[in-house]
Amino acid sequence: PESYAVLESEVGCVDTDNLGQPVDCDAYEDEKEEWEDEGETSAFGAAFNFRAPDWSMVQTYFASNEGWGIFELVYPLEVPDECWNSGEEDHSVCDEGAQLLWRMPSEKSKSNDGMNCPL
Repeated sequence: PESYAVLESEVGCVDTDNLGQPVDCDAYEDEKEEWEDEGETSAFGAAFNFRAPDWSMVQTYFASNEGWGIFELVYPLEVPDECWNSGEEDHSVCDEGAQLLWRMPSEKSKSNDGMNCPL
């Protein structure tokens, strides 16, 4: 890519998903406690994008390689101009952040890919 942004993120949990289905926030608290105790980080190895054919709904999810769960990116996402990087060296991390919502548990995996599906 010609440019990219590296954003800090905030992670949370809400008790229902976009379709009104229940989300187990107790499981999220258990997962969060474990990763905070270990002081670890986790890469996101897979991204999943779902959209309605008329683009009236777009949902983007990321899976933690360490098995911490599936996280949904909250839209709208606005990236300030000063947060964009270019080149292969000296990228900066922007304090402007993205909000991620924990949606469900996931398995630990180092061999995962993403997918895009029209709804």
